[in-house]
Amino acid sequence: MVDRLAFEDRQGMSPESLPKASPRRLVTTGPALALAAVASVVLLATGPLRAQGAAEALFIDEAGRVGIGTSKPETRLDVDGNARIKGTLEVAGDAPITGALDVGGDGRVGKTLDVGGNARINGTLDVAGDAHTKGSLLVGGETPISSQFDARGNGHLGGNLHVGGDARVDGMLNSRARYQRDDEPEASYEISPRYHLSLTARKYAGRTRTIPMDTLLALCADADGCQIRLAATRWSSDGQTAGGSVFFTFYYSAADGNWRASETAAAGATGVDGNGTTEHAFNLWNACFLTDGKYDRFVDQGDKEKGMQLLVWNGQVNANRTCELTIID
Repeated sequence: MVDRLAFEDRQGMSPESLPKASPRRLVTTGPALALAAVASVVLLATGPLRAQGAAEALFIDEAGRVGIGTSKPETRLDVDGNARIKGTLEVAGDAPITGALDVGGDGRVGKTLDVGGNARINGTLDVAGDAHTKGSLLVGGETPISSQFDARGNGHLGGNLHVGGDARVDGMLNSRARYQRDDEPEASYEISPRYHLSLTARKYAGRTRTIPMDTLLALCADADGCQIRLAATRWSSDGQTAGGSVFFTFYYSAADGNWRASETAAAGATGVDGNGTTEHAFNLWNACFLTDGKYDRFVDQGDKEKGMQLLVWNGQVNANRTCELTIID
């Protein structure tokens, strides 16, 4: 296949450096490609350089600003779209990226990292300033960030996260847990810290709210299960702002919906989520339930689909009572 590269001068060139006809187009084919590369240097010295394609493939203006996907670069390198780097990305100043960022090696940014989409760095990520991503952030190694950290999606970190300022993650922030069985090699797996659901009797009395399935699986469907804290506040008066609670271990099977809740080694509850029959994992004072069935206006709607629920019941009658569910990996 024959390679073709065309350069177009839109500013005009001096008579001393170029033929008088302007604008003009230089087309290179096959062996002439090397000559075109030399010619591009001459063109760059006197006007903008444009590589033609279906879109604005490459543009270099008179100030030396490079645009990829845009003919109006605002910085030294301006990429309108995704960026993928198989080696190390090192930026001395700010790194604003409109699309996604995919780096095969390490990422080092001297000032602010601002990614409009998802950011994936297989190695370490070292940001001297702020780090902002509008999508998910996936880092294979250590993540030291000197100032603020703001991820609008999920955060997946293979190593430690060091943030010198505030940290905000709108989705889940996953880290890595160490695991070893007997004398086998040590392994690691993803963990997510916790989920909290709070329901008030004024809004939810006699009703259930479903725990998000992705959260339930992330926290409770692995080998070590999760810890459930089930608490109530204001159960008989508005002065009871400190919750009365129990905690127990909970295991959930992603494969078939089997679950087990164990308050102690000798007692517990078992059930199958999605089997058509409502089964309770725990009943706190007949006021707050962890259950696998749905309720509406104090009527059991059955366990028609997979999903664990928090249920607010009327064993305690203060109108401002709440049920608090916390899941901890």
